[in-house]
Amino acid sequence: MGPNGEIGPETGWTFHVRQPWYETWWAITLWVAAALLAVWGYAWLRGRALHQRAAHLEARVSEQTVALRSTVEELRRAHADLAAANARLEELSLRDELTGIANRRRLQQALAEEWSHTRQSIAFLLLDLDYFKRLNDTQGHLAGDLCLQTVAGFVAEAVRPYGGLAARYGGEEIAVLLPGLGLDRALQVAERLRAGIEALAIPNAGAPLGHLTTSVGAAAMLPAVGASPDGLIEAADLALYQAKAEGRNRVCAGREELAS
Repeated sequence: MGPNGEIGPETGWTFHVRQPWYETWWAITLWVAAALLAVWGYAWLRGRALHQRAAHLEARVSEQTVALRSTVEELRRAHADLAAANARLEELSLRDELTGIANRRRLQQALAEEWSHTRQSIAFLLLDLDYFKRLNDTQGHLAGDLCLQTVAGFVAEAVRPYGGLAARYGGEEIAVLLPGLGLDRALQVAERLRAGIEALAIPNAGAPLGHLTTSVGAAAMLPAVGASPDGLIEAADLALYQAKAEGRNRVCAGREELAS
């Protein structure tokens, strides 16, 4: 309007409203790039963390594996040591402590095994040291122990070539198991043992000859239905009593029907 109220000519203006900067293409591109970068960064950091964790777990597993292997090896060694100890204990349980030869338990095991498996004759010798009590009484138990050790070692070596087993049967008695031998061969072995023990010339002041001698009973049997190892031992025992009754320092055979 003019000063006097008159209306002036119409005037027009043109306006251009600018788009907000955050809606511009470059801003949107920047937002998308930032989002992609953030996603990539998160994925990279996550992957790195997982990789580090996996490496840590792998190291732990490796350590545990080494420890487990060490434990398994220790257990294996302990098992081997235990088996060896058990074997040693078993061996000791079958060996006479004084003489070092087999004991009666080992003898019975061996006789039972032979009896159940062989079809050949089995010979059994029973040796008794003559006047051994007099040796102990006159020379002491230490001399008696040394005497037993010497005789046991001799008998064990002497029967080895025949595949025989020598065992301390009890006190001053020594038994010999001879698998595969008949009575004739067993009597030959028995005579060699008797003569060999006398040849050791172990002093025995209480004996008539002044040195140690032995009496031997020999028997042999062919395992058969109805027969038993006890019968073989009994036959050798009876033969031993016969040798002692006839004057000692001799070999006597079991009953004729026991010969194979």
